Amino acid sequence: MNKVLITGNAAGAWAARLAKPQYIPTYPITPQTEVIETLELWKANGELPDSDVHQLESEHSVMSAAIAASATGSRTYTATSSQGLLLMHEMLYIASGNRLPIVMNNISRGVSAPITLWSDHNDFLGCRDTGWIMLHAKNVQEVLDFTLMAFKIAEHQDVLLPVLVNMDGYELSYTEETVDIPDQENIDSFLGVYQSDHNISPDHKLCVGAPVMAEHYSNFKIQQYKAMENSRDVIRQVFEEWYKLTGRSYGVVDFLPSPCATTCLVTQGSMSTTTRYVARKNNVATLNLPVIRPLPHKEIGAALSGFDLVGVLDRNVMPGRGGIMVQEIKSVLYNYQKMPIIESYIVGLGGIPQTEEKIKMIIDKVRNDFYYPNEIDFNDVV
Repeated sequence: MNKVLITGNAAGAWAARLAKPQYIPTYPITPQTEVIETLELWKANGELPDSDVHQLESEHSVMSAAIAASATGSRTYTATSSQGLLLMHEMLYIASGNRLPIVMNNISRGVSAPITLWSDHNDFLGCRDTGWIMLHAKNVQEVLDFTLMAFKIAEHQDVLLPVLVNMDGYELSYTEETVDIPDQENIDSFLGVYQSDHNISPDHKLCVGAPVMAEHYSNFKIQQYKAMENSRDVIRQVFEEWYKLTGRSYGVVDFLPSPCATTCLVTQGSMSTTTRYVARKNNVATLNLPVIRPLPHKEIGAALSGFDLVGVLDRNVMPGRGGIMVQEIKSVLYNYQKMPIIESYIVGLGGIPQTEEKIKMIIDKVRNDFYYPNEIDFNDVV
């Protein structure tokens, strides 16, 4: 295992290199471009001998090519961001509906208009109903680890679904952190060789995506739903295998209690590290969400149901509804006998930094909201 100082983009590229995908379709978009530049450089230098790296004419074409490659049994990886992910959106449903284990990094960037190159989570969370498994890294080490584990999760015979691994643009994509890169032989053993039982080939002709009658369509969707449910146990198993291999432990929720705390803040992505640091100093618990789909509802409920107040920090906004994740948290806790007061805080849109001072301000507002609920606007934008 080698300890190196690399960016989040480089960590995604390293994960792809170690996984040895046969096909990597690409198209550049800020702040993702460094991922494919790194892979292209390695390919030119002969350091990606097992991978074909092809730049196509658009992100829609990238996902179309990824679908075709995966359907032939090739291990497939790509990366995108923001408007590029939106241009792929139609094809995301085709990838998951055809049960293709594609792995993709998304580097979150606010969605136009107005144009911003900085991060929020609307691009990533806009994919939550597409049938993709969705993981969200809070630091550069998690980018590497989650992307490598994504291949094993996606390719499991009880799953066979694509996986989207997210990192925050600039906060992680261009931030250098110290990362442990596993040895190639360990990853070869961990992932094995992907072998699908239902490949398209000259000797095994299949009709993919053909029109079906309504009852057959429902059967396909039931199987897809069951595969996502199967992934709950598979994710836990892969996390445990990764711990045995590397010593780094992950859970489907990342809960840090605090002694006698009555308040918990819920976060995802890079703001989780700053939030956790400030929360520790102020006797506030934190719950970071590394797994967004399948939503770990039982674990979220077990972690949050004992608090008086839960503050959900949403780095996104749904005009006309508020934050995305606060709605998910409310739905999880709705049937609990003791349901905490749940407050929504929309933060960091378009890359606004979540500093220690701002997190402390949110903690103070959460506590004031609890004691003076009629005097506070519950949908604050910070």
